[in-house]
Amino acid sequence: MSDPQTSSIASLQYGPDPGYSPLRSSLASWLSTCYQPQNTYPPHGFPTLTTAEQICVTGGASQNLANILQGYTDPGYTRCVWAVSPCYFLAVPIFEDAGFSTKNGKLKDVREGEDGEGVDLGELERGIREVEEGGKWPEKPVYKTPGPHRKCYKHIIYLVATSANPSGITTSLRRRHDLVQLARKYDALIISDDVYDFLQWPVLSSPSEASTSLPLTTPLPRLSDIDISLGPSSHDLALSAHYNRTRSPASGKPNDSTPNGQHHNDMADDLQDMQPLFPDHTIQDLHFGHAVSNGSFSKLLSPGLRTGWTHSTPAFAHGLSQTGSTRSGGAPSQYCAALIHEILSSGELERHLTEVVRPALQRRHALMLSTVKSILGPLGITCIEDNRTGPHRTADSPPLFGGYFLWLRLPDTLPFTAKEVAERALEEEQLVVSPGENAEVSGEGEGGEARVRFPKCMRVCFSWEEEGDLVEGVERLGAVIRRMVEESKEGEG
Repeated sequence: MSDPQTSSIASLQYGPDPGYSPLRSSLASWLSTCYQPQNTYPPHGFPTLTTAEQICVTGGASQNLANILQGYTDPGYTRCVWAVSPCYFLAVPIFEDAGFSTKNGKLKDVREGEDGEGVDLGELERGIREVEEGGKWPEKPVYKTPGPHRKCYKHIIYLVATSANPSGITTSLRRRHDLVQLARKYDALIISDDVYDFLQWPVLSSPSEASTSLPLTTPLPRLSDIDISLGPSSHDLALSAHYNRTRSPASGKPNDSTPNGQHHNDMADDLQDMQPLFPDHTIQDLHFGHAVSNGSFSKLLSPGLRTGWTHSTPAFAHGLSQTGSTRSGGAPSQYCAALIHEILSSGELERHLTEVVRPALQRRHALMLSTVKSILGPLGITCIEDNRTGPHRTADSPPLFGGYFLWLRLPDTLPFTAKEVAERALEEEQLVVSPGENAEVSGEGEGGEARVRFPKCMRVCFSWEEEGDLVEGVERLGAVIRRMVEESKEGEG
């Protein structure tokens, strides 16, 4: 630590609820540089100036997903969690722990559209309407009293908007805007795991073309950027109006004539107490919004740091910081947050990403992609090569990829599933691949099967194994599939 008299002492104490303040400031500055203003989508440009009050330091994306569900949902009031499918497989247990499962009908899948732009919004809206019209829902939370610092949303929409795990799809700018509008219409909260936004690169035709220095490819605006740029939604304004009804217009004091006056007056007093937290806002301007960006340093520095952040409206960030475990133990990862602040503010993080992480991932991706094409391509196996599709691309736009994974698809002509391939690969080649069923949101259909299924898909990872092992792994996978093809032909004969 560069200043042991101040930073080291502070880092060893209980942290402030929103997190280590120097990191919130340095992170806001860095994010503002990374997410440059996007003015390409009329009628709104999406200014991406991030402020410290929009940041809440977390214990990583996974821990924070659980915290968001703790603070902003109620299983008796929140209708459903809608998970874009194929889904990050370890998100499902987090939803289940929060009371949203396929068994109780509160965890549902929604497919990615065939246009390559991201979630199928038509399917999502039809599903939300069916749920809203299919039951008599309570008007307020049943099991929780979120109070003035938080609210409970009617729906949760979960996705990985950039370089989705596992499909590799990046949600287009147009689709992001429309998704935010949908969330604002139905009082939904979008939770986007934005863990790969800074890990994108131009696709290479050969690993030998890999760069030794790879500056940031400016990511698309976060869903939270788009939501904030649109201002308060009708649901936010209704909450503000409710607050205003509890205050006397002349004095600003509690209005004792308000129905159920004591409850509303207490809420109004609590809201007034929040004012010093947001000096640049009036109480009437405070709104929770409908999107939160869930970031992490796990993919940028090290997963062992267990440190991440959220970007949202200031009110949402403050509410998240009031999660019970955070208030009791202080901000998570306080010491690691202080270390990361030093790395970030010194410029070492950006240097590390530019000179080490992105070049390595670009080279590894090119190596695995070329091997997949040469070894698995003749078998009819395909994968997404460019994850920046959609109307924001132009004829001159270079193909881009990002993340950690390739999502392989077996042709329908092969008489076996990806699960069968994975089982044979493990048994015969000691090779681990993840079959598509792992990315299904299970339990939707009759008998417990998923509604959206991926029997012909599998996920392979190019970020973990040594580069030579990546080639060997694809070769061994190809050998397994060829044996299975030959066996199927012999069976037919």
